[in-house]
Amino acid sequence: MKSLVFAYNADDGLFSMVSDYIHKIVSPSTYACNLCKITYSKSGGMNRQWKKYIEGLTIDIEFVHRNELADKYEITEVPLPAVYLKDGDYLSLLIETEAIDACKSVSELIKIVNEKIKLNF
Repeated sequence: MKSLVFAYNADDGLFSMVSDYIHKIVSPSTYACNLCKITYSKSGGMNRQWKKYIEGLTIDIEFVHRNELADKYEITEVPLPAVYLKDGDYLSLLIETEAIDACKSVSELIKIVNEKIKLNF
């Protein structure tokens, strides 16, 4: 069964979440994860449009942080953020960092994800 894995360019954990939160407020232009930046508000909650979109999808979705991607899928030393197509136990790159970084809004990200879903599901 195919699913999507969204990989953030941030680590999981309390310290990482706090430092990411501060970084997004103090210096948003240098924040390293555009996926986090456009899908989460500065207060830390998921963007409403993004949340509604994700909840409306009929395919399985998984969100992982950089350290979880390494631990769970043994994928390291790759540019992030990224979106992977998971087919069984195999992950293949579906949306690369450059495409995510080019997005200026949730709407642009949704458009790219929808295009990839149409081609792969």
